Amino acid sequence: MRIVTQSSALHPLGGVELCTLQWTQGLSSRGHALAVAHGADGSQRAEFTAAGAELHGPAHFPFDPRTAPRDLWRMAPSVRWAAAEEPDVVWLQRFEHSVWGHAVAAAARRPLVVHLHQAPESRHVRLLGRGVSTFLATSDHMHRRWTAAGLPPERVRTVRNAVPEDEYPVGSDADRRAARAALGLPAHAFTALHYGRLWRPKGTGVALEAWRRLGLGAEGHLLLVGQVDDAEVAAEVERGQQEGWCTWLPSRTDVVTLLHACDVVLFPTLLPEAFGRVALEALLTARPVLASSVGAVPEVLTGPLAGQLLPPGDVDALVDALRTTATSAAPARLAEEAAGWARQEFSYARHLDDLEDALRGAASAGRGRVPAPGTGVRPGRGVRVPV
Repeated sequence: MRIVTQSSALHPLGGVELCTLQWTQGLSSRGHALAVAHGADGSQRAEFTAAGAELHGPAHFPFDPRTAPRDLWRMAPSVRWAAAEEPDVVWLQRFEHSVWGHAVAAAARRPLVVHLHQAPESRHVRLLGRGVSTFLATSDHMHRRWTAAGLPPERVRTVRNAVPEDEYPVGSDADRRAARAALGLPAHAFTALHYGRLWRPKGTGVALEAWRRLGLGAEGHLLLVGQVDDAEVAAEVERGQQEGWCTWLPSRTDVVTLLHACDVVLFPTLLPEAFGRVALEALLTARPVLASSVGAVPEVLTGPLAGQLLPPGDVDALVDALRTTATSAAPARLAEEAAGWARQEFSYARHLDDLEDALRGAASAGRGRVPAPGTGVRPGRGVRVPV
């Protein structure tokens, strides 16, 4: 297949951009040709290019009815480029960029597939969903959220997220020692890791308060990695660094070293997560993860792993779970067993099979909205996209 897709930036702004890169690599390795329209340039360019992807950018994706003429004019070059790629299917990675996706699908006269990575926020879900061949939800939780918001259930297909398990090897004791030395962490302290966007909705405040209450002193260390997006959290992190029980590092693409360095991963998010990538990454590297029972996270931590789920925002529960993890060998043994289970349950090869099947099915059925050549697509009342 020839597939046109898009990425907000050639930089891992979050899980969506990282998934887009990994899918491009995986599908390209299976013989598919991918063309990627992108926003800002960034550190992923070389990896996309190495995968054989054709790149075009910077492209403009956002659309606001209040600035419709300007937005449509800025979209036009990337729409023309994408249509000229003659794709079999157009694969949109962000629902909020639906106008761009519809414009490309109309210009190319090919079906549109929209991946649902995040919870619905638009008031126009039904309108923007018209003419889409297939929606791909990252979890059953997301399937329920989007169908409740107005998408037709028969056009929403759950394709559970996964990560390339070979890129997340199990961490041995030797790996732990090497990773801690590389990161400048205490060699023998019980170490917890909290990474990603560091702000209160992601549970950073909960993690900091729980660690403070745990009171391990020099016998414990908290590693925080990511962009700090909250002034109050920033002050707490600075205090922890000054007192010597916390280390902060900026965002980085190599999360395996971080995971190997720790004894437990903290994911006390307060948000209705669309999947729970952090939890899966921890499992694959054989690290216990203490996570909030919210959104799709329980779909990752199922069965015997459900004991690692905690009520969102419950600092006392996190303190108790940390104390148990620090003093018992059982969590480590469970994590080792969970690593093998995660590799089977969240097989990346099977995940790519499901993606291929969905994209090929949409391309074959051709159920997207296909207006007559040159007429454009009407994403909203009185709006035409120049194609």
